[in-house]
Amino acid sequence: MHLSISSIGLLMDIVGVILLWRFGLPPDVNRHGARFVFPASASNSAEAVKAKIYDFFAKVALLLIVLGFVFQFIGSLNA
Repeated sequence: MHLSISSIGLLMDIVGVILLWRFGLPPDVNRHGARFVFPASASNSAEAVKAKIYDFFAKVALLLIVLGFVFQFIGSLNA
């Protein structure tokens, strides 16, 4: 099976969009680890870790989408 640069770009885009759909930050995750039921001074380290994981995968997803478009553009120049 031969994969062209454009095909690799499309695959990167698909994976990026799926990751962004999954790890786009939902409204119930607080980036500072604060609990919603308690005062802002009480923080929850589990929520902070969850937010860091979501942030990481959201950034990876955006990177994959941008790189996918770059690969598709390069592939279209070689066509």
